[in-house]
Amino acid sequence: MATGHSEPRWQTSPRLALSFHPGKDWNIFFNYGQYYRVPNFRQLYATQASQAAWGYPIQLANPNLPWPRTVSYEIGYNRLMADTYLFGLTGYYQDISHLPGMVSTYNWSKRIRVMNYVSRGYADRRGFEVFLAKRRSEYLTGRIGYEYPVVTGGVVGLDTYHQGLGEYSRGVNGFMDDTETLLNRSHEEKRYARPTFKALIDLHTPFYLGNITGGWGLTIFHLMQTGGKAEIPVYNQGDDYYYYLLNRTTHHETRLRLEKRFGGTRNITLYCIVENPFNRKELFDIGGDETDRELYLDSLKLPVEEGEYRGSDRWGDWDRDYIRLGFMEWYQFMHRRQLTFGARLNIN
Repeated sequence: MATGHSEPRWQTSPRLALSFHPGKDWNIFFNYGQYYRVPNFRQLYATQASQAAWGYPIQLANPNLPWPRTVSYEIGYNRLMADTYLFGLTGYYQDISHLPGMVSTYNWSKRIRVMNYVSRGYADRRGFEVFLAKRRSEYLTGRIGYEYPVVTGGVVGLDTYHQGLGEYSRGVNGFMDDTETLLNRSHEEKRYARPTFKALIDLHTPFYLGNITGGWGLTIFHLMQTGGKAEIPVYNQGDDYYYYLLNRTTHHETRLRLEKRFGGTRNITLYCIVENPFNRKELFDIGGDETDRELYLDSLKLPVEEGEYRGSDRWGDWDRDYIRLGFMEWYQFMHRRQLTFGARLNIN
């Protein structure tokens, strides 16, 4: 296997923010920015070849993988009402490029499959967000919001490459023909809207109530994202397939924070954070890589299937005996209930 050196990389992220205040209680604004995200460790460095002898694909990392880039545009309106409530409306558009994806390469006999990460994905995200926040109160503040995002994405280039493509494309030895080559081409996927509701409630007691009842705070955060739909390939016979709109499960996320503040010259805060207090078990990610994702999607029973393979599964279902979560099942459920205790000291 050929080896080489990975060159150091740096990026610049320009930002621009403009705000115009025609009146005392309201403003309009515009934001622009470019952002980069470093690919994860698995994509950059984790090469897996130990199970190739048992027929599993060889997975190669790519330390020179380009960083995904997001170019973001925002325009919005904010208004302060009764000196207590803040209303906001924001429209946005995000252009995302250089998303990593996997490409498969087969040897001449199709018995060895090598998968490696390349930059071949893109997406654009647009939508709007509206919120209402209560900013000032002795006992209760908070914010509720609604977001309507629509994402369209796709990949470019071939999914699969074959050794000796020129010979086998003519049907030599019957290994492959032009049909298999043409099916693995660029595709754009519209993932449809996934409306999201967010709520943040902050309950607190003022210090003048005394050391016992004063200085308490309870923050409750909840996010609910509706399932929407996603396109997946469904195979008819052999390598012939079409794209089917599969329903997705609804995602819930809850977080609690309880704290007790002690006033004085040394301001001390004791706190406890509870992630996922109801211990909901949802898929963290559908497949740790493309191989796991294929195993998962192939195991779902869909309304378009026939016989024993017909069903009403959704993208995100997992609690059925026949559903396969791939080779890294431990990775799928990482958002379990978690408690964090801490203390903070502020010296004035």
